Amino acid sequence: MEIELSRRIEVQKYKVILDIGIKQPRTDIIAVLKIASHYGNQINENIICNEFIFRNSTTIAQRILKRCQDFGVLDENNRLTEDGLNALSDERIYHPKTGVYHIWITQDPLIPKKLLNLELIDEQINFRNEFNAENPRRGRTDLNQSNPENSLEPSNIIDLPEWILEITRESNIILYDEIQREVRIESIEEKVESLSEYEELHVKVRINDSGCSITLDGLFHNTRTISEFPVFRIVWNELMGENIRNWNWDNFKFAKHFEGLNETEKKTFLTQIHFENPSITGYGAFDPISMQRIKVEPFNHDEAVIWANWLFKQDITKYLFIKTYNELKRSIQAKFPKFTIEFPTREDFRTDLEDLQEQKEIPDVFWYSNAPLDLIPINTSIEEEN
Repeated sequence: MEIELSRRIEVQKYKVILDIGIKQPRTDIIAVLKIASHYGNQINENIICNEFIFRNSTTIAQRILKRCQDFGVLDENNRLTEDGLNALSDERIYHPKTGVYHIWITQDPLIPKKLLNLELIDEQINFRNEFNAENPRRGRTDLNQSNPENSLEPSNIIDLPEWILEITRESNIILYDEIQREVRIESIEEKVESLSEYEELHVKVRINDSGCSITLDGLFHNTRTISEFPVFRIVWNELMGENIRNWNWDNFKFAKHFEGLNETEKKTFLTQIHFENPSITGYGAFDPISMQRIKVEPFNHDEAVIWANWLFKQDITKYLFIKTYNELKRSIQAKFPKFTIEFPTREDFRTDLEDLQEQKEIPDVFWYSNAPLDLIPINTSIEEEN
């Protein structure tokens, strides 16, 4: 059983100056981290010289340590940082880049980390920093002076909205681009340029017992598993509202009154549940949905008997001998495993038909029983019924 919720979300586009880290493989840095891990998560110049056969070249060792500190994988005491420990597990580090970017961002709670994608406009500043002996995380403050073309245009310049600043507090953000880059926003300039009012993105959320996935369609195309969304049981409880008390979690069936079922539902034990205004706490409203092929069961024992006997009459489509009659009873009973069904005897059923004949109410479906004795052949004893 799966629930699919959908709606359109509003996306805004800005031109901003960012310091970011993009997670990328760096085999040279990872090699240093692995050696540090071997020596109790700490490393020094002598260890590097011995391990890399630099021998007495402490200058090279110092530059390697400084580079690792600049990337944030070693602290000032040359111990592995949290980033360094994480890099050991997936063999990637956050590679710093500073420049002017287009970003697509939303306040919709379906995207809890807000940032959907970013696109570098000018990376000259990154090229300069790559060969700068100083901290590669620096360079943002003199960006406009070093390259005037990078500066933001005077039109539509606004102060950085507080809600956008929240993306700098995220430890990592997986972008909704084709390769799902993993980034971290270190800092954002206080002035940004608004490039559009709103763009729309269609979002589908699929929830089942295995988990939850989100699919974007329109501005971006992407599908991924998400862990932040409520689990299936919570979502179904919210959608059903007061009707959840008629839901059986043991067999995933919905109890309905017999008079509320149409003929197809009575025969198939399946129904449709429509939600005109589905809403999930913390995530807002979604488009109307209809859940198909929901299993149904009787509301109580009395209604189970009514339902079973209705099916019983529907299934009598030929002359019945004792064996066939009893087999039919067993097959109907099997459809109601929670209840013990009382069926009419063939004699009682024949009597009912006689009454209907007298009242001229025999329906066409009982054409084969217009002569009531057809239900009990002359040479069959009623006592053989059971």
